[in-house]
Amino acid sequence: MSEKSLQDRITTVEPALVLPERDQDAKLAAGVLDGDGRFIEPSRTWIRAGKATAVPTLAADETVKPLTGNWLFGGHFRGHFGHFLVESTARLWAFDQLKGQVDGILYMPYQSRIRHTRAQIRLFEPFFHQLGVNVPVWVCDGAMRADRLYVPDMGFGWRERYAGSPAYRAMMRERFAQNIAPNGPEKLYVSRSKLVAARGGVLGETVIEENLARQGFGIFHPEKHPLEVQIARYKAARQIVGLDGSALHLAGFVAAPETRVAIILRRSKANIADYQLQFRSFAGIELDVLDVIRRDWVSSEVKRSDYRSVGELDFARLFARLAELSYVGADFRPDLPGEAEILLLLDRFAEGRGETFTALG
Repeated sequence: MSEKSLQDRITTVEPALVLPERDQDAKLAAGVLDGDGRFIEPSRTWIRAGKATAVPTLAADETVKPLTGNWLFGGHFRGHFGHFLVESTARLWAFDQLKGQVDGILYMPYQSRIRHTRAQIRLFEPFFHQLGVNVPVWVCDGAMRADRLYVPDMGFGWRERYAGSPAYRAMMRERFAQNIAPNGPEKLYVSRSKLVAARGGVLGETVIEENLARQGFGIFHPEKHPLEVQIARYKAARQIVGLDGSALHLAGFVAAPETRVAIILRRSKANIADYQLQFRSFAGIELDVLDVIRRDWVSSEVKRSDYRSVGELDFARLFARLAELSYVGADFRPDLPGEAEILLLLDRFAEGRGETFTALG
């Protein structure tokens, strides 16, 4: 599939058998069957770039709950912020086209975590509000037969889907958070330094923060602020600098086309092409990519960098590139740590994770 082939199709299934992940079925088996037991292909969900859900099967003795009315199929609900944006919002473009025709939105819990999913949906209510969703958002807690189910194609997601389908892009650029005014500094550094150690990051991110603050950047920890504040900051900024991470996906939806965005890689295997495609398609922004990784530090049993990796950056190269790109002044002289200080930072990171690290490359 190419990004140009992304379509805005809605498959109407009546009646529809919705089968979330269940212990008696195959691993990751979930989706929708029609009245004759045929799998509805658009109900398949991509949970990673190369991994999708499997076709589910209804057991002969399995109880099926009735679900009256007309429902919009939301796919899997993911509680992690980045996965929520990439996967769980992917079908919501259809809500605007079906306004007044649906009684609610139906999500399947990921990995059968029903109670957890209900709690996460409550946490994401501000996001649904910004999309104008005014119907109940429900969790499918077992096999259900809906009178009528609308199953939209995924308009956003992994690989080529980061471009967004036409209707999904229109939803995000024309309707999402339109009541939130820009509010914040014109220069913004989006930090991961206050996230838990298990999320990964870079050694000495405070070095970046302290030096950019000297150049007039506001230091922003998005997870410490309500969604509305995050959106206002990204709308207001005309220069955004940050490590690759979930926060930048939200910025890609709402940043102004004239905003310059520099993304600092925190791991060698970062999916930078996904960010490039999203920012280019949604805002016409070409990212400035800063790859100054000296080494990837990983848990001793891990053989490649991943979302938990800890990047060791060449800070001198980083600030030289920021100067070349005019994010900092040409005559700016950053205050940088020595080698011994970097290794001390690694010890602190390892202590926070309770494990030892080894270097790749």
